[in-house]
Amino acid sequence: MIRRLLLLVTPFLAAAFVNGARADDTVYIDVQISPSNIVLGLDKGAAVTVHTDIAFSTVDRNTVALSGLAPYLTKADITGNLVAKFRQSEVEAILSPGVAALTLTGLTQDGLTFEGADSIRVIADPAPPVPNGLTFSNGQPAAVKTLRVMPAQTLTQVEVDHILFMREEEKLARDVYIAMYDLWGVRVFDNISRSEQNHMDAIKNLIDTYGLSDPVVDDTPGVFTNGVFGDLYAQLTTQGSGSLVDALGVGAYIEDLDIVDLRNALSEVDCQCVVQVFENLEAGSCNHLRAFVQLLTAQGETYTPEFLTQDDFDAIIDGAQGGPQGPNGQQFQQQRRQNRLQPMKRQRARDWYGN
Repeated sequence: MIRRLLLLVTPFLAAAFVNGARADDTVYIDVQISPSNIVLGLDKGAAVTVHTDIAFSTVDRNTVALSGLAPYLTKADITGNLVAKFRQSEVEAILSPGVAALTLTGLTQDGLTFEGADSIRVIADPAPPVPNGLTFSNGQPAAVKTLRVMPAQTLTQVEVDHILFMREEEKLARDVYIAMYDLWGVRVFDNISRSEQNHMDAIKNLIDTYGLSDPVVDDTPGVFTNGVFGDLYAQLTTQGSGSLVDALGVGAYIEDLDIVDLRNALSEVDCQCVVQVFENLEAGSCNHLRAFVQLLTAQGETYTPEFLTQDDFDAIIDGAQGGPQGPNGQQFQQQRRQNRLQPMKRQRARDWYGN
């Protein structure tokens, strides 16, 4: 069964004292995850109130990044309730009614890494939330008021084409990994198929927000509107059935393709909501590629990139280039904007979805 990561995010401005200092420009985000068991080991998804001092940056090793920012998480209860802080001006500049992106990354107490990406809905002038007992270092409750946000951007046809194309490409990845897990029973395929479901859901949020027609009219594995993906599904599942090494190679191939397609799409996308979602999906795909390549290495095998350049592939595997939030994020963004969509990819996307 595919578990979904559902994120309910309520932005609000808290004028209160944090560690004795006035924090009039701080926005607190209450993030409720339900069910939360997709984030390693979180059980059953019952939400709880977080009581903690929001000023500490090292209370928990987990971090939450909203719209490309990197604030500190004050506490992560095992039931999945998180509270993080942001500057009001930074959030106002990024959040808009519609969809923004949320990425969860971190370490469990056992030292295992986890990651999950999804979209969050933002409502203009939301009703003021209840503080739920949130207090600060001086013991005073948060004073809460609504955070206003700007209207959502209008999509171009090119952006629409990319959203619809990537919706089915993420489905391709999910469907193939489900088949590989059923065949080989190796946990990585199950884990990453769940992540791909999150990627599909993130793009579905964009589709719903902007009133687009979802190309996934039948969610059955192997069924696609775009015949290109149907052909790829048949080819890759056949190839992955030969051996476990073949299946891991198929996984690396899919992530290789996905990263390049997302980077190419980002070169033609300007809408901030779409950029945020695609960048988070790309960061997840870089993690997935590393996972498959590491498992291939453990089997005494190597993977040669089919779509990425060797330099870009090496940077990802070495962990030096993990998307816009990676160590080389600024350089990465500059390189990404210099890319141009491959002619075949542009033709495919517009043939199937464009006008």
